[in-house]
Amino acid sequence: MSKILAQGILVVSWNANSLNPKKFELIDFLNDNSPDVVLIQETFLRPYTSIKFPNFKVYRNDRPNGHGGGTAVLVKGTHNHTLLPTPLLRACEATVVQLETSDGPLVLASIYVPNKTCFEDTKQDLEVLLKSSKHPLLIAGDFNSHHRHLWSSRTTNASGKAIADLLGSYPIQLHTPANPTYFGPNGTLPTTIDFGISKNIAAQVDVAVHDELSSDHSPVFFTLIQTKSVSTHKFRKVTKWAKFQKILQKNPPKLPKIVDAESLDKAVHNFTSAITLALDQSTTSIQIDSKNPFIAPPHIKALIRERNRLKRQFRALLDPEIKRRVNSITGEI
Repeated sequence: MSKILAQGILVVSWNANSLNPKKFELIDFLNDNSPDVVLIQETFLRPYTSIKFPNFKVYRNDRPNGHGGGTAVLVKGTHNHTLLPTPLLRACEATVVQLETSDGPLVLASIYVPNKTCFEDTKQDLEVLLKSSKHPLLIAGDFNSHHRHLWSSRTTNASGKAIADLLGSYPIQLHTPANPTYFGPNGTLPTTIDFGISKNIAAQVDVAVHDELSSDHSPVFFTLIQTKSVSTHKFRKVTKWAKFQKILQKNPPKLPKIVDAESLDKAVHNFTSAITLALDQSTTSIQIDSKNPFIAPPHIKALIRERNRLKRQFRALLDPEIKRRVNSITGEI
Protein backbone atom coordinates (compact mmCIF):
# COMPACT_ATOMS: atom_id res chain seq x y z
CA MET A 1 0.00 0.00 0.00
CA SER A 2 0.96 3.64 -0.41
CA LYS A 3 -0.41 6.87 1.01
CA ILE A 4 -1.00 10.03 -1.04
CA LEU A 5 0.70 12.90 0.79
CA ALA A 6 -1.57 15.87 0.14
CA GLN A 7 0.81 18.17 2.00
CA GLY A 8 3.98 16.60 0.65
CA ILE A 9 7.04 15.22 2.40
CA LEU A 10 8.12 16.93 5.64
CA VAL A 11 11.85 17.00 6.36
CA VAL A 12 13.06 18.66 9.57
CA SER A 13 16.66 19.76 10.13
CA TRP A 14 17.88 20.49 13.65
CA ASN A 15 21.21 21.09 15.36
CA ALA A 16 20.58 19.37 18.69
CA ASN A 17 23.74 20.61 20.45
CA SER A 18 23.78 17.27 22.35
CA LEU A 19 20.97 14.85 21.49
CA ASN A 20 20.84 12.35 24.35
CA PRO A 21 19.62 14.77 27.09
CA LYS A 22 16.82 15.90 24.75
CA LYS A 23 15.61 12.44 23.73
CA PHE A 24 12.17 12.57 25.36
CA GLU A 25 11.56 16.14 24.25
CA LEU A 26 12.33 15.04 20.68
CA ILE A 27 9.95 12.06 21.02
CA ASP A 28 7.19 14.51 21.94
CA PHE A 29 8.16 16.70 18.97
CA LEU A 30 7.94 13.69 16.63
CA ASN A 31 4.48 12.83 17.95
CA ASP A 32 3.22 16.41 17.55
CA ASN A 33 4.68 17.18 14.11
CA SER A 34 4.90 13.74 12.43
CA PRO A 35 7.89 14.51 10.17
CA ASP A 36 8.86 11.97 7.54
CA VAL A 37 12.60 12.50 8.05
CA VAL A 38 14.64 14.38 10.67
CA LEU A 39 18.20 15.50 9.87
CA ILE A 40 20.21 16.10 13.07
CA GLN A 41 23.58 17.75 13.60
CA GLU A 42 25.93 17.98 16.61
CA THR A 43 24.52 14.87 18.24
CA PHE A 44 27.54 14.61 20.58
CA LEU A 45 26.94 10.84 20.58
CA ARG A 46 29.73 8.33 20.95
CA PRO A 47 29.85 4.84 19.39
CA TYR A 48 29.05 3.21 22.73
CA THR A 49 25.92 5.37 23.25
CA SER A 50 22.61 3.71 22.32
CA ILE A 51 19.63 5.88 21.38
CA LYS A 52 16.27 4.90 19.84
CA PHE A 53 13.08 6.69 18.86
CA PRO A 54 9.73 4.86 18.59
CA ASN A 55 8.57 4.28 15.00
CA PHE A 56 11.72 5.85 13.56
CA LYS A 57 14.85 4.21 12.24
CA VAL A 58 18.00 5.95 13.47
CA TYR A 59 21.14 6.24 11.33
CA ARG A 60 24.16 8.08 12.68
CA ASN A 61 27.78 8.93 12.10
CA ASP A 62 29.44 9.79 15.41
CA ARG A 63 32.57 11.89 15.59
CA PRO A 64 35.18 9.28 16.57
CA ASN A 65 37.63 11.70 18.15
CA GLY A 66 37.30 14.90 20.10
CA HIS A 67 34.34 16.76 21.58
CA GLY A 68 31.00 17.46 19.89
CA GLY A 69 30.06 16.86 16.27
CA GLY A 70 28.18 13.91 14.88
CA THR A 71 25.24 13.71 12.48
CA ALA A 72 22.14 11.53 12.35
CA VAL A 73 19.04 10.87 10.27
CA LEU A 74 15.71 9.66 11.64
CA VAL A 75 13.37 8.09 9.07
CA LYS A 76 9.75 7.24 9.83
CA GLY A 77 9.44 3.46 9.93
CA THR A 78 6.49 3.49 7.51
CA HIS A 79 8.74 4.68 4.66
CA ASN A 80 10.80 2.46 2.43
CA HIS A 81 14.36 3.76 2.59
CA THR A 82 18.05 2.84 2.49
CA LEU A 83 21.13 4.07 4.30
CA LEU A 84 23.74 5.19 1.77
CA PRO A 85 27.50 4.99 2.38
CA THR A 86 28.87 8.35 3.48
CA PRO A 87 31.27 9.79 0.90
CA LEU A 88 34.81 10.51 2.07
CA LEU A 89 34.81 14.15 3.23
CA ARG A 90 37.70 16.42 4.20
CA ALA A 91 36.12 18.55 6.93
CA CYS A 92 32.33 18.23 6.94
CA GLU A 93 30.28 15.53 8.67
CA ALA A 94 27.25 13.89 7.05
CA THR A 95 24.75 11.04 7.16
CA VAL A 96 22.89 10.16 3.95
CA VAL A 97 19.71 8.16 3.26
CA GLN A 98 17.63 7.42 0.19
CA LEU A 99 13.85 7.67 0.54
CA GLU A 100 11.78 5.71 -2.00
CA THR A 101 8.86 7.72 -3.39
CA SER A 102 6.39 6.99 -6.17
CA ASP A 103 8.22 9.61 -8.21
CA GLY A 104 11.54 7.81 -7.74
CA PRO A 105 14.33 7.96 -5.14
CA LEU A 106 14.93 11.09 -3.06
CA VAL A 107 18.33 11.43 -1.35
CA LEU A 108 18.50 13.33 1.95
CA ALA A 109 21.73 14.32 3.67
CA SER A 110 22.22 15.72 7.16
CA ILE A 111 25.31 17.93 7.06
CA TYR A 112 27.42 19.66 9.68
CA VAL A 113 30.05 22.12 8.48
CA PRO A 114 32.38 22.84 11.44
CA ASN A 115 32.87 26.48 12.31
CA LYS A 116 35.73 28.21 10.47
CA THR A 117 35.98 25.51 7.77
CA CYS A 118 38.05 26.93 4.92
CA PHE A 119 36.75 27.76 1.44
CA GLU A 120 38.45 24.80 -0.26
CA ASP A 121 37.25 22.16 2.22
CA THR A 122 33.66 23.44 2.23
CA LYS A 123 33.49 23.58 -1.56
CA GLN A 124 35.10 20.17 -2.10
CA ASP A 125 32.94 18.39 0.47
CA LEU A 126 29.73 19.89 -0.91
CA GLU A 127 30.80 18.98 -4.44
CA VAL A 128 31.40 15.39 -3.32
CA LEU A 129 27.89 15.21 -1.83
CA LEU A 130 26.29 16.84 -4.88
CA LYS A 131 28.02 14.36 -7.20
CA SER A 132 27.35 11.34 -4.98
CA SER A 133 23.90 10.68 -6.43
CA LYS A 134 22.14 11.14 -9.76
CA HIS A 135 18.78 11.26 -7.96
CA PRO A 136 17.02 14.36 -6.57
CA LEU A 137 18.95 15.48 -3.51
CA LEU A 138 18.38 17.71 -0.48
CA ILE A 139 21.37 18.57 1.72
CA ALA A 140 20.26 20.32 4.91
CA GLY A 141 21.76 21.14 8.25
CA ASP A 142 24.12 23.49 10.04
CA PHE A 143 26.43 25.03 7.43
CA ASN A 144 28.05 27.57 9.80
CA SER A 145 28.07 29.77 6.71
CA HIS A 146 27.37 33.47 6.28
CA HIS A 147 26.73 35.50 3.14
CA ARG A 148 25.35 39.02 3.33
CA HIS A 149 23.90 38.95 -0.21
CA LEU A 150 22.44 35.43 -0.40
CA TRP A 151 20.64 35.04 2.94
CA SER A 152 20.12 36.80 6.27
CA SER A 153 23.71 37.44 7.33
CA ARG A 154 25.54 40.57 8.41
CA THR A 155 28.89 39.23 7.18
CA THR A 156 30.34 36.79 4.65
CA ASN A 157 32.74 34.01 5.64
CA ALA A 158 34.78 31.42 3.73
CA SER A 159 32.05 28.76 3.78
CA GLY A 160 29.50 31.29 2.56
CA LYS A 161 31.78 32.20 -0.35
CA ALA A 162 32.15 28.51 -1.19
CA ILE A 163 28.37 28.08 -1.37
CA ALA A 164 28.07 31.17 -3.56
CA ASP A 165 30.72 29.70 -5.87
CA LEU A 166 28.80 26.41 -6.11
CA LEU A 167 25.57 28.24 -6.92
CA GLY A 168 27.31 29.73 -9.93
CA SER A 169 28.76 26.38 -11.06
CA TYR A 170 25.99 23.80 -10.46
CA PRO A 171 22.23 23.61 -11.17
CA ILE A 172 21.36 23.78 -7.49
CA GLN A 173 18.93 25.78 -5.37
CA LEU A 174 19.37 27.43 -1.98
CA HIS A 175 16.53 27.07 0.55
CA THR A 176 16.90 29.55 3.41
CA PRO A 177 14.23 30.52 5.95
CA ALA A 178 13.05 34.09 6.43
CA ASN A 179 13.77 34.03 10.17
CA PRO A 180 17.04 33.44 12.08
CA THR A 181 17.90 29.87 13.06
CA TYR A 182 20.77 30.34 15.53
CA PHE A 183 20.65 32.19 18.85
CA GLY A 184 24.03 32.20 20.54
CA PRO A 185 25.16 33.30 24.00
CA ASN A 186 23.82 36.52 25.52
CA GLY A 187 24.90 39.48 23.42
CA THR A 188 25.18 37.46 20.22
CA LEU A 189 22.77 38.65 17.55
CA PRO A 190 20.58 35.96 15.93
CA THR A 191 21.65 34.75 12.50
CA THR A 192 20.81 32.12 9.86
CA ILE A 193 23.25 29.23 9.45
CA ASP A 194 20.77 26.33 9.13
CA PHE A 195 19.29 25.87 5.66
CA GLY A 196 19.19 23.55 2.65
CA ILE A 197 20.70 23.05 -0.79
CA SER A 198 18.85 20.96 -3.38
CA LYS A 199 19.58 19.42 -6.77
CA ASN A 200 17.04 18.17 -9.31
CA ILE A 201 14.05 18.48 -6.98
CA ALA A 202 10.97 19.30 -9.06
CA ALA A 203 8.67 19.83 -6.08
CA GLN A 204 8.21 23.22 -4.46
CA VAL A 205 10.23 23.43 -1.24
CA ASP A 206 8.67 25.56 1.51
CA VAL A 207 11.00 26.52 4.38
CA ALA A 208 9.99 27.66 7.88
CA VAL A 209 11.63 28.03 11.30
CA HIS A 210 9.75 26.67 14.33
CA ASP A 211 10.18 27.75 17.95
CA GLU A 212 10.48 24.27 19.40
CA LEU A 213 13.09 21.99 21.00
CA SER A 214 15.87 22.88 23.44
CA SER A 215 18.95 24.09 21.60
CA ASP A 216 20.65 27.28 20.51
CA HIS A 217 19.41 26.30 17.02
CA SER A 218 15.74 26.23 16.01
CA PRO A 219 14.42 23.35 13.90
CA VAL A 220 13.91 24.16 10.22
CA PHE A 221 10.96 22.58 8.37
CA PHE A 222 11.36 21.74 4.68
CA THR A 223 8.03 20.77 3.10
CA LEU A 224 8.24 19.28 -0.39
CA ILE A 225 4.89 20.14 -1.95
CA GLN A 226 3.82 17.38 -4.32
CA THR A 227 0.91 15.08 -5.20
CA LYS A 228 3.03 11.95 -5.46
CA SER A 229 3.05 9.26 -2.81
CA VAL A 230 5.61 7.79 -0.50
CA SER A 231 5.68 4.10 0.27
CA THR A 232 4.11 3.58 3.71
CA HIS A 233 4.51 -0.11 4.46
CA LYS A 234 4.66 -0.54 8.23
CA PHE A 235 7.62 -2.69 9.07
CA ARG A 236 10.57 -3.34 11.29
CA LYS A 237 13.87 -4.68 10.06
CA VAL A 238 15.19 -8.08 11.13
CA THR A 239 18.81 -9.00 10.47
CA LYS A 240 19.96 -12.59 9.93
CA TRP A 241 23.32 -12.33 11.64
CA ALA A 242 24.61 -15.67 10.38
CA LYS A 243 24.04 -14.47 6.81
CA PHE A 244 25.65 -11.15 7.71
CA GLN A 245 28.75 -13.00 8.96
CA LYS A 246 28.98 -15.16 5.82
CA ILE A 247 28.74 -12.10 3.56
CA LEU A 248 31.55 -10.36 5.43
CA GLN A 249 33.69 -13.48 5.32
CA LYS A 250 33.17 -13.73 1.57
CA ASN A 251 33.64 -9.99 0.95
CA PRO A 252 35.82 -8.60 3.77
CA PRO A 253 36.58 -4.86 3.77
CA LYS A 254 39.73 -3.94 1.86
CA LEU A 255 41.83 -2.10 4.39
CA PRO A 256 44.93 -0.26 3.15
CA LYS A 257 48.09 -0.03 5.20
CA ILE A 258 47.60 2.87 7.57
CA VAL A 259 50.53 5.27 7.32
CA ASP A 260 48.87 8.69 7.55
CA ALA A 261 45.53 10.46 8.11
CA GLU A 262 44.44 9.96 4.50
CA SER A 263 44.97 6.20 4.57
CA LEU A 264 43.18 6.03 7.93
CA ASP A 265 40.16 7.86 6.47
CA LYS A 266 40.14 5.50 3.50
CA ALA A 267 40.29 2.46 5.80
CA VAL A 268 37.36 3.75 7.88
CA HIS A 269 35.38 4.46 4.70
CA ASN A 270 36.03 0.98 3.24
CA PHE A 271 35.20 -0.73 6.52
CA THR A 272 31.93 1.24 6.92
CA SER A 273 30.89 0.56 3.32
CA ALA A 274 31.49 -3.19 3.69
CA ILE A 275 29.50 -3.35 6.93
CA THR A 276 26.61 -1.31 5.44
CA LEU A 277 26.43 -3.48 2.33
CA ALA A 278 26.47 -6.73 4.33
CA LEU A 279 23.78 -5.37 6.65
CA ASP A 280 21.51 -4.38 3.75
CA GLN A 281 21.88 -7.83 2.12
CA SER A 282 21.11 -9.72 5.33
CA THR A 283 18.18 -7.62 6.56
CA THR A 284 14.48 -8.08 5.78
CA SER A 285 11.34 -6.22 6.88
CA ILE A 286 8.27 -7.47 8.75
CA GLN A 287 5.05 -5.65 9.55
CA ILE A 288 4.77 -3.82 12.88
CA ASP A 289 2.21 -2.00 14.99
CA SER A 290 2.79 1.76 14.64
CA LYS A 291 1.20 2.80 17.93
CA ASN A 292 3.51 5.01 19.97
CA PRO A 293 3.33 4.67 23.78
CA PHE A 294 5.90 7.38 24.45
CA ILE A 295 4.01 10.60 25.25
CA ALA A 296 5.46 13.42 27.35
CA PRO A 297 3.54 14.04 30.61
CA PRO A 298 1.29 17.15 30.78
CA HIS A 299 3.63 19.17 33.03
CA ILE A 300 6.52 18.67 30.56
CA LYS A 301 4.26 19.75 27.67
CA ALA A 302 3.33 22.88 29.63
CA LEU A 303 7.00 23.70 30.28
CA ILE A 304 7.80 23.26 26.58
CA ARG A 305 4.95 25.59 25.57
CA GLU A 306 6.10 28.24 28.07
CA ARG A 307 9.73 27.88 26.95
CA ASN A 308 8.72 28.32 23.30
CA ARG A 309 6.62 31.40 24.15
CA LEU A 310 9.59 32.99 25.94
CA LYS A 311 11.89 32.13 23.03
CA ARG A 312 9.59 34.10 20.70
CA GLN A 313 9.69 37.03 23.13
CA PHE A 314 13.47 36.91 23.31
CA ARG A 315 13.80 36.96 19.53
CA ALA A 316 11.70 40.10 19.41
CA LEU A 317 13.23 41.91 22.41
CA LEU A 318 16.71 40.33 22.87
CA ASP A 319 16.26 40.75 26.63
CA PRO A 320 18.97 38.82 28.58
CA GLU A 321 16.56 38.22 31.45
CA ILE A 322 14.14 36.42 29.11
CA LYS A 323 17.05 34.32 27.81
CA ARG A 324 17.93 33.33 31.40
CA ARG A 325 14.31 32.24 31.98
CA VAL A 326 14.44 30.20 28.75
CA ASN A 327 17.60 28.48 29.92
CA SER A 328 16.11 27.80 33.34
CA ILE A 329 13.00 26.14 31.90
CA THR A 330 15.15 24.18 29.46
CA GLY A 331 17.07 22.79 32.42
CA GLU A 332 13.78 21.68 34.03
CA ILE A 333 12.69 19.95 30.84
